[in-house]
Amino acid sequence: MEALTKWIGSKVKFLDEILPLVPADAVRYVEPFVGGGSLYMGVHDFKKFVINDDCEELMELWREAEHPSKIFLSHIQDINTAWRNITKVFDAKSNLFTQIYEDFPEGQKYDYMKYIETLNPVLRQISYDEIFPQRYTGDDAFEMEKRFRFSQMKSRSRERSFRSQEQLEEYILTSLKTALYSYYTELYNAKQILPEGLRKALLLYLLHFSANGQFVFDRLGEFRPVYAGVGHNVKTLDGKLQLLADDKFKERLEKTQINCMDFRKFLTATRQAKGDFLMVDPPLGKMCKKVGDKTFSEQDWKDLLAYLEGYRQRWMMLVKSSDITPEIDRFAKDRFVRYAGFHKEVMIITNYDTTQIA
Repeated sequence: MEALTKWIGSKVKFLDEILPLVPADAVRYVEPFVGGGSLYMGVHDFKKFVINDDCEELMELWREAEHPSKIFLSHIQDINTAWRNITKVFDAKSNLFTQIYEDFPEGQKYDYMKYIETLNPVLRQISYDEIFPQRYTGDDAFEMEKRFRFSQMKSRSRERSFRSQEQLEEYILTSLKTALYSYYTELYNAKQILPEGLRKALLLYLLHFSANGQFVFDRLGEFRPVYAGVGHNVKTLDGKLQLLADDKFKERLEKTQINCMDFRKFLTATRQAKGDFLMVDPPLGKMCKKVGDKTFSEQDWKDLLAYLEGYRQRWMMLVKSSDITPEIDRFAKDRFVRYAGFHKEVMIITNYDTTQIA
């Protein structure tokens, strides 16, 4: 099964190399840093699962996925509809957009305000109600995003040369998609109380279409993901809706205990039992150190290694090769080590001999 959401540090590219090394005779699967769940959803069917992450927003999404409400699913469907509607409107008006783009002068002759004045009548033809199945704000917020993204596109276009009409149209569509993505980002960060279930639906959407699945905040304390761009223009949330309705997905979550706490508290509370298997995929990379307002410090790392030293059941730890420190290297020398990826991007450390499994 696919992961619930995109999350930075995901090992989805390496699952075919990692998952066969997980012991099939284990009874309970324990994961203290579940993230988007690519490992948790990818492993075989254990009798029980216990997952954890200290990101509250993420774990609220997992709990919603366990028993998704009709209103939550309705919001996802509405966001999915709006995403499709942007494409439909562009397809109907693409000639208008490309003509304005091509007619307006480039380089030193480019005048931001005059371009906005020229563009405004066309952008207003993409009305709020034409895109969104329900109204969350006034028209101004969406209008502002459209103007900003199109003017940004034009100002940057001096660096680009389009070899075909199709390439230019794709670029303009990306600006429209980015405007919608930015509008939903503003809605997620809104101070006002949002309709029930909407914030969680927005988080699922924003992470799904983000460039790297990174859940970090800017200096103002607001979540500012970056749209992944052209390659995501044709993607939808259909797969997420299918996943949430999938019987195997539901069965797995019904056998799962979901937690949200510091990994030390989680590991202490989740007492070891015979037949446990511990999967450890800590947020170590330079890009992964800050999640929300939390960091994974050197002390966290020392505490984790100390815990694994005394863990009596089988465990596996995954570390990006670029993040290996002398301390990790020393720790690994007394264990069993394999690598995943053509360039050995991930070090797989276990306290059991994986050659006996695969």
